[in-house]
Amino acid sequence: MGRLVVVYNKSIDTLDVGDVHTYFSLRKQLLPSGKKVNLVTLPLDSPDTTRFTQAIFDFFPYQLARVWDARVFAGKGTLPDEVYDHDTLIAFILGNKTGLGYLVMKESDIKELSEQVNVLLIEE
Repeated sequence: MGRLVVVYNKSIDTLDVGDVHTYFSLRKQLLPSGKKVNLVTLPLDSPDTTRFTQAIFDFFPYQLARVWDARVFAGKGTLPDEVYDHDTLIAFILGNKTGLGYLVMKESDIKELSEQVNVLLIEE
């Protein structure tokens, strides 16, 4: 099944679950450094996104999409970039100094990934 993890560029200081909730709800756009966070997601209908939204927000992806639509319509945020697979998501994080995303991965792959990007374990 795999572990849900939040991944972010090594140039970002440590994040916690509360930070992830705040950034992905588009309530906050700037990192403590003052730079704009670059969010990246998998498609709303992906199993990874369902696990992420249920773990972080306790609701479904379509409900998070409604939050995003309202924030964007009000001019208070921009939609995250969307990619279609784990490799592209990891490449996005590596290529964006303020990149922040999530994915579900095998426990055995987390250590290797953590050498390239910061990894926050969300589920036990």
